Amino acid sequence: MNDFFWMHLSSVSAGVGVHVVMALGAAILGLLAVVDFWTFRLPDVLVAGLAALGCCMALSGLLPVVGGGGLDLLDAVEGAAAGGLGLVMVGRAGRWLAPVAGLSLEELGDGPVIGLGDAKLLGAIGCWVGPFGLPFVLVIGCSLALLVAGVCRLDPARTVVAFGPYLCAGGVAVIYEGPWMANLCQL
Repeated sequence: MNDFFWMHLSSVSAGVGVHVVMALGAAILGLLAVVDFWTFRLPDVLVAGLAALGCCMALSGLLPVVGGGGLDLLDAVEGAAAGGLGLVMVGRAGRWLAPVAGLSLEELGDGPVIGLGDAKLLGAIGCWVGPFGLPFVLVIGCSLALLVAGVCRLDPARTVVAFGPYLCAGGVAVIYEGPWMANLCQL
């Protein structure tokens, strides 16, 4: 009887701990979204802290992931690599694909199409969701960004939209609801 009590107490405290750390991760993502919205910068300290927290969660094996089961450290590293390197490649290809979309290079300006801070952010989110959660993050983030960019297009003075806040929104959604989204896709 005594062993049952301690086993139950440890599982409850582990569950509470997971939710506290997930809330901390969501708070960091919220702070990153606000900072990027106003400054078009993603502080490396916050992004690295988010990635480190995600790796700690992966080591615990208690974070549910898209596809079922728990996230392990290999999944976290794969998610970080896929997210970061994938977005860097998309950003580099954006300059080549701009004429196909009917945009001139003058319209794009001299800056990158997608900043390296966004790539690092998606890599840090990949530590939390693994490689199979990243498509969900990108679909949610890109959908929100396209919606806002369409509204901002009505204002000719605003030509640049920060992508980080939308990646953060997609990251929070998938961290909390990723397994449910995967089950929805299997229907």
